[in-house]
Amino acid sequence: MKKKIGKIVKIIFRPAVIWTFLGVFFTVYMTVHMVKDFAPTLATSPAIAYSENVTLNGEGYIFRKETLLTAEPGGYTDYKVKNGAYAKAGTELAVRYSIPDDEEVKKLCERLDEVNLRIEFLSENSLRLGSGGISDTLDSVKNDYTAYTAALAVGDTSGAMKYAGSFAGRLFTLSENSGREVDAALEKTKKEIIELTEERQEIYALLSGYPSTSITAPTTGNFFRGSDGLEYTFTTVDSEELTLGAYFELFESGKPSSDDSSSVGRFIGDTTWYFAFPTTMSEAARFSTGSTYDVSFDASRGSTLGMTLERIVSEGTDTRALLIFSSEALPEGFGVGRRRSASITVRRYSGYRVPSAAVSGGENDRGVWILSSGAASRRSVKVLLDRGNYCIVEPLTGDAELDYGRLKQNDIVIVTDERLYEGKLIN
Repeated sequence: MKKKIGKIVKIIFRPAVIWTFLGVFFTVYMTVHMVKDFAPTLATSPAIAYSENVTLNGEGYIFRKETLLTAEPGGYTDYKVKNGAYAKAGTELAVRYSIPDDEEVKKLCERLDEVNLRIEFLSENSLRLGSGGISDTLDSVKNDYTAYTAALAVGDTSGAMKYAGSFAGRLFTLSENSGREVDAALEKTKKEIIELTEERQEIYALLSGYPSTSITAPTTGNFFRGSDGLEYTFTTVDSEELTLGAYFELFESGKPSSDDSSSVGRFIGDTTWYFAFPTTMSEAARFSTGSTYDVSFDASRGSTLGMTLERIVSEGTDTRALLIFSSEALPEGFGVGRRRSASITVRRYSGYRVPSAAVSGGENDRGVWILSSGAASRRSVKVLLDRGNYCIVEPLTGDAELDYGRLKQNDIVIVTDERLYEGKLIN
């Protein structure tokens, strides 16, 4: 037995046998690693067409050429037109009554306000259910649905829910008030309007014994009730002279430029209005005066307005700046308030979206590796915007000579830390 084992050992340890074993082992080892090196399995991502807006968000203030309408201080103001209403020159906007400091008279005026609001509401409801009946309600559903989709498009979830609830309610009205039920609802509404109108005339008869002043539109334009005391600060003339210090002093203090208890409202006859937006000098450097920028406001139902940058206001070493935009159009659903949240599109980037990890090379030699016929191939890129985890790179120009060797849409981009070279096999 020992002799057999000894023979086996001698055979195994013969030089020829040892070299044969080593040769087989080396061949297997090199084959495995060469295949792994030549055809690694790597992550890939297609170069897709992509656009993105870079925006500047914050709050600013509206100013425009405004005429402050006044009457005798104190008393009661009976408004004849809606807030923000468009009126022609000479239209009666309000009546100011000089009433005594009497509780009964005050209650009478409060009741008149309630009656006016109720008549306004019922009149709108009557129009919706009246002429055209169901067709009018369908139009309202359509308008609300349009506003709903516009809000969704800009990611305004709360706004979208508001309009979704509105058109859902109108659809419910259609189902509940069809045919004779619509006619019955309309008759009930008309009857209440008549009763309220008679009550209103009785109140007017009681108020007619007090001195009154009629306030009319000085020109054609829009009338807004009340005053915020800033009418003398923000005018089109002051927009050309507004300083950075004056702007921040006014709004950080929260003090109005005037406090006139005689004001009835403000009238805006000039179509041009301005938007002052505070920012930093570094952000302001990205803008150019005379250029048009897309501005979206908080209450604009998702609509975007093109506004011209009139001025960039800055002072010495102050790191703050003020952007002053102008426009002659108002976005849909624009509110009457002066303070507005806004999103300003600084620039829109369009090109191909690729993973940032796939981009390599120096400033003048940037590129990506793509999968072409099962092998790696280099394509040059120009990065327009780097978001950290992805980049937007410049698209093709359409010129065959200029586009040679550049990344094109739907190229399969390789994402790896491994060293690649032209023609390297990829699994």
